[in-house]
Amino acid sequence: MTRTLIIYSGPTSTDRSLDKNGMYFDNMDYFLEHGVDCSDTSHQEAQGQATAHDDASVDIQYVFVLTQEVADHYLASEGKITHKRSQCSTHLGESSVDEYIKVVVRHDRCYDMESMRVVLENEEMDVQSSFDHLLFVNCGLVGPKFGPGSPRNVPSNTNRNQMVPYRHWSQIYTSCLTPTLRLVGHSINTHFHTYFPHVQSFLYALTPATAELLVREGAIYDCGLTQAQLAEDTARRFELIERYEVGMSTTLLKKGYSIGTAFINRWGFGTPLILNQNSTQGTELDDTISDIWYEDGVRNLTRTMDRSLNWWSDTTTLNDKSLRRKEDTFDYHQWDILPWDHYLFFKVSRLVPQDIQDEMQYSNLDLVDVAVISNDPRKSPSEYWQSKTREFDGSGLASVLNVIMAMLLILLFYRKRKQIQIQLRFLMKQSMTRNGRDD
Repeated sequence: MTRTLIIYSGPTSTDRSLDKNGMYFDNMDYFLEHGVDCSDTSHQEAQGQATAHDDASVDIQYVFVLTQEVADHYLASEGKITHKRSQCSTHLGESSVDEYIKVVVRHDRCYDMESMRVVLENEEMDVQSSFDHLLFVNCGLVGPKFGPGSPRNVPSNTNRNQMVPYRHWSQIYTSCLTPTLRLVGHSINTHFHTYFPHVQSFLYALTPATAELLVREGAIYDCGLTQAQLAEDTARRFELIERYEVGMSTTLLKKGYSIGTAFINRWGFGTPLILNQNSTQGTELDDTISDIWYEDGVRNLTRTMDRSLNWWSDTTTLNDKSLRRKEDTFDYHQWDILPWDHYLFFKVSRLVPQDIQDEMQYSNLDLVDVAVISNDPRKSPSEYWQSKTREFDGSGLASVLNVIMAMLLILLFYRKRKQIQIQLRFLMKQSMTRNGRDD
């Protein structure tokens, strides 16, 4: 049985009106409801629901890293963590639930890197000896969302060529880790001004040994600056990005290891992406389009998925049945933003697809410059996508009109031919009559 610690980096202020804080609270509440299952731990084994030799067996624990004011909010008598612990206590017992869902307090500095750092340095948790895998998630993502489009199988612990159902959603990421593949994330950005492939730091899996290596190499460190100071000091802010988000990956790549993603792959959505120091995938891109978490990026992901999956007929999230009846083809939907469950987690701090907004009901997004975007490119606010789909739809209509025109010409030619044959027979008969011959 493998032991996994899920590290959730939550909001840093209780003021929901501050920047995107309202969204971050909504995302954390969703994670508590859908990402934390009271039956996720090895206590199942005592109840006969799992066995030590179960290939996909996993022991899960959670730690929420919060500032003191946010921790007080969630740990209050009516707080969401208190409520979740109460739910889980019936499964785990009062003595175990606080270990299952822990809270660690951090200072509001160094962005999300501080959440990882304080957990790694927490002597009580003893991450190095207590866990096999670590999975980091921040509150800029919303999920996990499960549905027909979600990943279903992961590599077996005993035979990596065999795919088996996972017991817990974290295994979608942690099962990809190997002695050479040291960092697995939700997505990879191939650029930081120039070609620097790196796992994006809002969600990533690694082993405690890899985390220790990254601390030793200075990729995870105490930046010493508050969020406000980082906002004012551009040089130090870019240093943090270069050393942490980009630096974790480049440190590993330079040492001969690989980095990867579990299933979000801009060259083949739904399949893993693995890069090493010799990889060139993404060199054809530039810094303006290398990050997929913008409208163009997520729409172009859809084109790369398995064309045999008619996902649009299995979901009602697009709320347009007449459209699906009219155009039941992959090509028609090739630039749709896929339903939420296909991504499992979605980075909503930049844009919110309409199907996610319908469920989450975020408020005041216009005040923080986050747009709600229709899943359908034909309803996109972008003139580029409106134009592209008009061109596609127009070419399809032109093809139909061409076929109709060809059929009309054939019919016209057939009718003309019949008329000509009749006229020829009449003339031949007249000619024969004049010559005294009537055959």
